[in-house]
Amino acid sequence: MTKIGEDEIGLYHRIWVPVAPGVETYGLYIVPKKAKLPAPLVISLHGGGGIPEGALFHGGTNYHDQIRGAVQQGYVVWAPLFIMQPFADRNKGTEVSAEIRKELDAKIARCGNQPHGDGDDEDHSCIGSHPGTARGHPARVAMIGLSYGGYYTFYISAVEPRIKVAIASCSFRNTPAAKDGVTEGRPIDLTSPDQVALVAPRPLQIQAGINDKSAPIDTVRETIAQAKRDYEKTGSRTFSIIRSSKAAMNGAETFAWKFLAKYL
Repeated sequence: MTKIGEDEIGLYHRIWVPVAPGVETYGLYIVPKKAKLPAPLVISLHGGGGIPEGALFHGGTNYHDQIRGAVQQGYVVWAPLFIMQPFADRNKGTEVSAEIRKELDAKIARCGNQPHGDGDDEDHSCIGSHPGTARGHPARVAMIGLSYGGYYTFYISAVEPRIKVAIASCSFRNTPAAKDGVTEGRPIDLTSPDQVALVAPRPLQIQAGINDKSAPIDTVRETIAQAKRDYEKTGSRTFSIIRSSKAAMNGAETFAWKFLAKYL
């Protein structure tokens, strides 16, 4: 773990995590200055066109306060890199392939690791085993993500029981599952209701943008209704739905922090 800076709200570190022989990835680990440690840990995941730094600095682009806001609330934050093709690399003559994730998954599989497991390994490591992450409380862990980050928030929460609360923004839709990821190599083999059923009965919040053109609100409402029925079969009522006029994390963080304060 290497300290890379600090400001009035926190201390910023970069952690490199091994995911396969000879392969590492990284994340940003931020410790709030005004919190009693160990504090609850929030895993904050960027979307398909983002990187941790882009979601953090200079206003956080369309992520707004998804990362810094959590630090300001007193949470320790782990913001991992999920390997996709960032917007900064698209259509600019980059050597980074649009299929970079699918290509790396194939290489990692040949090493004997589970395909598309790089991000999962990062989060498992941060929650439980990295010696530098003891400032985050291992029994009080939440995950929040935007767009594809929201999809993988529910995906990872389904397979990682130590995540107690999950919040997904602008990622809930009626897209059918695909066994072989067709979008730049991203695995999309679970539908949104499938994910909800696997996360239940843990508290979860779905944030949907009324004007989000990539996920028309009428189809989202139908899909949420289906997921809610499956979720409530567990007897739990901690299923929260937030509909915002914005298509991204803009002001919806307030609902996220209230939800975390209640359930984390």
